[in-house]
Amino acid sequence: MSDKVIVIQESLVESVLRDILTNVMLIAVVGLGVFLESAALQWIAGVMWIITVLALVSRMMGNNRRMTTAEAIEYLQERETK
Repeated sequence: MSDKVIVIQESLVESVLRDILTNVMLIAVVGLGVFLESAALQWIAGVMWIITVLALVSRMMGNNRRMTTAEAIEYLQERETK
């Protein structure tokens, strides 16, 4: 089984905008449920909030180590020599 390395570059602005968009979407679903007086839609929005929070916690605690560019280069070079 071969290992895969994924390198993603994301700026602080892109990260903040993504988080804002996620929250706006969830608030919009809750607001739509309240506006339409739909308990089911409000429950769905609540479940979406829970899933979003769990996904964020999972991403923070998982193997998703953040590295500087120099650290990533060093890590990849070490893997290449093995």
